[in-house]
Amino acid sequence: MRIKDLVDKYNPDLFYTDGAVSFGNEYGLSLIAHYYNSDLKRNGKTPVVYTCKQRSNPTSCNKFYNLLLFK
Repeated sequence: MRIKDLVDKYNPDLFYTDGAVSFGNEYGLSLIAHYYNSDLKRNGKTPVVYTCKQRSNPTSCNKFYNLLLFK
């Protein structure tokens, strides 16, 4: 919950992790989707950026896309 709390409280423009997608599972993908979706609700657009140091697998990227509101 700490990552979600950070996003909700501070509204960062950039979110970076020094590894692969946080937790490497659906929970981590849902946190990143929450980051984008929260900004969309707040600003009506998504000028925020998430990036990570390690490459993520394409299956995870497809699951992440399905969690977004602005498809």
